[in-house]
Parts: sequence; structure tokens; C-alpha cells
Amino acid sequence: MIRFISSLLFVTMFLSLNNTLFAQDVAVCKLIGKSNSDVIKKYGKPIHQDLSNPEMQCLFYQTKDYRLVFVSNKDGVYQAEGELKYNSKENANAVIHSFLTECISDSLLVDTVNTSEYNVKGKNFKMNISLYENNFSKKYEVRVKANRVGG
Repeated sequence: MIRFISSLLFVTMFLSLNNTLFAQDVAVCKLIGKSNSDVIKKYGKPIHQDLSNPEMQCLFYQTKDYRLVFVSNKDGVYQAEGELKYNSKENANAVIHSFLTECISDSLLVDTVNTSEYNVKGKNFKMNISLYENNFSKKYEVRVKANRVGG
């Protein structure tokens, strides 16, 4: 019985940590205003980058679980987008709710558009998060898009 409870506790802690880690990928808004080197520090070397136009430098990241794009200029990242894939709706919702809980604790404004779409506003950004089922891949996808606002 003690072994069962210990195992259950370990699995619960692992899933919570996993959701927290994946919530960090949803949090692309935290890189708004940051430099390309800050993005590279967080995600590593991009799979592709286009630095030919100083007003629209792009960094692209992709794994089997996510795709991320960061667009920047001399003032830093002004747009960040991501598409994250999950095997179940429960996992996707857990990641979204973990991120939204973090936003609320950071005093960001969270607006529920509907049961699968949220808007988040901070001092220098606005962000949209939406969840949908991809019937082709049989996965649930969380799409995020953050834009710099103001000066």
C-alpha cells in the first residue's frame, strides 16, 4: 500500500513538473522585447533563421511536439508564435491552465473568450491562446500568438 501511494505521488509530481515545463513553451510572451540572443539562450540554436532584414529578423524552431517563430527588430522580439501538440485534450488544457494561473499570479489580465480560447495582456504585449483538435493528426494543438504593444 505504501509503495502504491509513493508511486502515485511520484507520477503526480512528474505530471505537474511536465505541465510546468510545457507551460514554459506556451509562454512565448515572456520573450517579447528580448533580443535574439535571449531567445537562443532559452531554446538553443534555431533550425532556421533569416537575419537578412534588420526590421524583420526571424528565428524558427521545430520539434515533433512544437513549432515556434520569433520575429524581431533592433528593439527586440515584437512577435512570437507557437503551435504545441499534445496527445490528449486533458494534457493540453492542463498546460494552458498552468500558464494562465502563472499569468494571474503575475498580475496579467486574462480574458476568457470561450472554453478553448484566451487573451492575455501585459504591460508590453498582448497574447492569444487557443486549443483545437487536429482531426488529421489526432492530436490537440495549442496555438499561441504574442505581439508587442505600445512604443
